[in-house]
Amino acid sequence: MAVIGGIVKAMSGIDELMTAERVNMPLKEEIAELTRTRVLGMLDETGGAKTVSADRLGIPRKRMTELCKKYGV
Repeated sequence: MAVIGGIVKAMSGIDELMTAERVNMPLKEEIAELTRTRVLGMLDETGGAKTVSADRLGIPRKRMTELCKKYGV
């Protein structure tokens, strides 16, 4: 039952993500926006710790550094 509840909970967030603006956005731009949001949010959550943020996001530290540079962090 927990798995089903988690799926329902995850699916309920889709309405929030599928705004008219995003539906009309090219996939590449939507992925870039989501990546930026996740990276900056994780950095905020970890107090700016890039290594910890990279680990939690499941990306290499080098990629985190590249993304931080890209987003001006």
